[in-house]
Amino acid sequence: MKALNGIIEEAKNSAKKRIVLPEGYALRVIKAAVLLKQDDVAAPILLGNKKSIQSKAKDHDIDLSDIEIINPVESEWSNELTELLFELRKHKGMSIEQAEDRVQDALWFANLMVKAGYADGCVSGSVYTTGDVVRTALQTIGVKAVSYTHLTLPTIYSV
Repeated sequence: MKALNGIIEEAKNSAKKRIVLPEGYALRVIKAAVLLKQDDVAAPILLGNKKSIQSKAKDHDIDLSDIEIINPVESEWSNELTELLFELRKHKGMSIEQAEDRVQDALWFANLMVKAGYADGCVSGSVYTTGDVVRTALQTIGVKAVSYTHLTLPTIYSV
């Protein structure tokens, strides 16, 4: 727990990193985003349907006014990220249509945001499987940039 406290303190004292959370529709992810912002640890970005996320937050008396929410389906970056994914995966046989479909998925969109420099990191695995999380990161961000850490946060950020 001491090591985790050190990581959190270091994050608080450094330039705020934009961390994208592709499972933005999950209540515990919404709560975690609020805590990250409130504690000045990071600048969280929730992905998903904005109205649905805001409705869920409102139902639980959670204020998301300071939290950025992006819907991958409606994002101004969709075309750019589709092109990026196509360029990254065409050698493996991915078509532009397949890339377009994948970019609609929040996990793919989140990792492509990191690859394109729109976010500094992606945290997922609350709903997506470990296999999906790691596979998508490797296929978008690449082997050299992917760090997989499984943490269970029992007391500091238990939501």
